[in-house]
Amino acid sequence: MTPRAWSRAALASVALLGGVIATLASSSASGASDVRLLVSPPGRVPTGPAVKPGRDGACVLPSGSGSPSNLELTGGCEGIISTSFACLAAIDDLYLSARVPVDPERYFYLTINVESFKGPRRYGQVQIVAQLTGPAGVERWSGRDATVSVRADHAVQVAPDRLPAEPGTGATGTIQVSGSAGCAA
Repeated sequence: MTPRAWSRAALASVALLGGVIATLASSSASGASDVRLLVSPPGRVPTGPAVKPGRDGACVLPSGSGSPSNLELTGGCEGIISTSFACLAAIDDLYLSARVPVDPERYFYLTINVESFKGPRRYGQVQIVAQLTGPAGVERWSGRDATVSVRADHAVQVAPDRLPAEPGTGATGTIQVSGSAGCAA
């Protein structure tokens, strides 16, 4: 593939990821709970139990069960994301995204972007973005060098990784993430 083609593919991937995040965020802001863009088969965007405020400004995700996901977070947000992720394989990327309600106005999102997706195997340089959204703004943590293993059903096993706070977003500290993210059926 020529450098120009790579540039176009990268730009298309970034635009698609932005659309995925914007669609999920706008559904949260409007109170709508039915987003069909990412879910296969079409249906509700998976959501988990409400996040509870923790000590020192941290958020704490409550425990859950009966889901294909078991993604542990420590640091800036703590707990286990046990909800199914909405998944989309598009162009040459695999996207997984989960939304967990904090309260009626705020949501915690975690999105995984597997670049150059070619099917089940191990991948490096995977992007993981965590966001805590609400009327006061968006706190954001991200990493662009995670290692994951993707299964045939698009479930992802995340090797331990650190997501530092993004400057200017109001986020502080680091979120450590590891475990499995399973797709909605």
